[in-house]
Amino acid sequence: MIAVDTNVLIYAVAEDDPHHTASRRLVEAVAAGLLSACVFPQNLLEFYAVTTNPRRMARPLTSAEAMNEIATLRAIFLVAMPKESSVDRLAELTASTCVTAANIFDAFIVAQMLDTGIDTVCTYNARDFERLPVRASTPEDIMGSFEGPKDGSGFVQDRPRCP
Repeated sequence: MIAVDTNVLIYAVAEDDPHHTASRRLVEAVAAGLLSACVFPQNLLEFYAVTTNPRRMARPLTSAEAMNEIATLRAIFLVAMPKESSVDRLAELTASTCVTAANIFDAFIVAQMLDTGIDTVCTYNARDFERLPVRASTPEDIMGSFEGPKDGSGFVQDRPRCP
């Protein structure tokens, strides 16, 4: 099992992003049951915050569209709930790695990963995880030569393009 970082979820729906194809391919593999992966509630909240923000997305989603995408992602991924001990693990991580500022969010993801026995996060922000005790891999690294479904059916809805 791997954990999937928010940026991969965002790129899976951001059709104009260079990481779209690889991110979507990874999500398709999870949807097809060919790859075991989870997200945390925090990832879904971050997904909503970014995808509905016109300063962060060329084509932002409406609230309803974002919630529909989140419902689809929840149907595809195991949503691993934080344990009470995750906060204690976070305290240990901040003490041992000197995590500060917005890096606390990635550290909390790692604390939850450690509590669930996951050691790999799929992300395009590997630098954010460098000082933390997990392995960070891109969708391309994880998929390697894996041949998953190509049609994209049954998940992450394609939005119609406006003329």
